[in-house]
Amino acid sequence: QPAQSQAQAGRALLDRALKANGGDSLRGLRTMQQRSEMTFVDAQGQPVLVLVSVASVDYANGWMRATTLQGEQVVNEQFLTPEGAFASTPQSGTVPLPR
Repeated sequence: QPAQSQAQAGRALLDRALKANGGDSLRGLRTMQQRSEMTFVDAQGQPVLVLVSVASVDYANGWMRATTLQGEQVVNEQFLTPEGAFASTPQSGTVPLPR
């Protein structure tokens, strides 16, 4: 019962969020991409490192990829699919993530 109650509460919250942000037009959303930039500063407030993060989601096919870049170089990537989750870095290659 508690898991079902949590699922129902989660569904109600999602329905309210959909309604507040566009309603039924969002139900047809198939893909999404979000880009953000993180700037790290030193003690004097000067930028010392900028990382770009790009998240791509394909709702229709059930996968997500999150990529972190420093300039043009990939720092890491994470993949989530129905088959499993994986992380990839230049140093360690691709490794499965625990479920």
